[in-house]
Amino acid sequence: MKCGIRQASSLATALAVATLLTACGTSTQSSGTTSTSASGANSLVAAKAQVAQFSANPAFTAPGPAIDAKKTAGMTVFNIPESSSNAFLQGVDAGAQAAAKAAGMKWTEYQNSGTPNEWVSGIQQAISQHANVILLNSILGSAVQPALLAAKAAHIPVVIEHLYDKSYALPPNVSAFEYGPFNQAAQLEAQYTAVNSNGRANVLIVQSNDFPPSVPQTNVITSELHQLCPSGCKITTVNVPSTEWATKLQSTVQTQLTSNPGIDYVIPLYDSMTEFLLPGIEAAGKATSVKIVTYNGTPSILKYISQQNVVVADVGENPAAIGYSAMDQVFRVALNLPVNAGNTNPIKIFDASNIAEAGTPPALGQGYGNAYEAGFLKLWGLS
Repeated sequence: MKCGIRQASSLATALAVATLLTACGTSTQSSGTTSTSASGANSLVAAKAQVAQFSANPAFTAPGPAIDAKKTAGMTVFNIPESSSNAFLQGVDAGAQAAAKAAGMKWTEYQNSGTPNEWVSGIQQAISQHANVILLNSILGSAVQPALLAAKAAHIPVVIEHLYDKSYALPPNVSAFEYGPFNQAAQLEAQYTAVNSNGRANVLIVQSNDFPPSVPQTNVITSELHQLCPSGCKITTVNVPSTEWATKLQSTVQTQLTSNPGIDYVIPLYDSMTEFLLPGIEAAGKATSVKIVTYNGTPSILKYISQQNVVVADVGENPAAIGYSAMDQVFRVALNLPVNAGNTNPIKIFDASNIAEAGTPPALGQGYGNAYEAGFLKLWGLS
């Protein structure tokens, strides 16, 4: 999830955003969280295996039965991103548009600056243009309910991509969701932290409760660390709303590190928070003793890993693969087929051992392999 909605716009990205052994070059990632049922050292062994699994390129897992996407040729998908200026969402849209083109489906892109009024206007335009499917890229369903009702009345299905984990409460009047792996990413952050600290981490979790995934993600991290730490990891949690990142993240983190000098890991739930809190770590004199583990795979944050500068791990997502995954739902609803049940977003842990795979310097969407593309094209009868 890349964070905002203009600072709530980065959620799109902040809500905005993985497998077997690296030596094998293959992967069998799961799309949900996996419990490490044993406690203590045995759990750490299982967590270490999970970290290794998700540090390799992800394999493709079909999200549903094969379909004939060529039957959507000539139909129109009307795409509305949460904000047209968001680089992560641009990558998602590029992937979705490539998938639509492969099937011969027409693509209409609605440019906007990230306001609910614009989203509503976009849905109204899609209705007036008789689009076959409306695709909302990281837009809260609760923010556009009257417009969703209008689309439903016009018999135009709506797909929301990436904003919701499949374990969350979902908004009504939406035909299908392309789910984001927010809870799974949170679990991997906790597992990496526990393994990296040998079960002795003193963790500061920095959350933003104005983002829907924030509280569930924090709960997953906390629960996982409690299971994994034989001697008990220490956990402190602070909440900084996205609208206050620029003004309060630095001072909040600095205060926490000063008052609790034992903290040695900081987990900002989303990459977009990192640039704001890094100065707080430096001002507290902790740049050489505190490690950051975060989520999204933003190139500017991955660069810190390659520089060995505070950030030690980042659970990343391939935006183009998110777009392909969303189009799987679009094709299914356009053809009046049952939707698929879960996401197939490839996620991958980047750290010093594999950061070179993300490029030099790291690039958006690089380092995940392309199994998703070949897998989806075959699933859709397009290869």
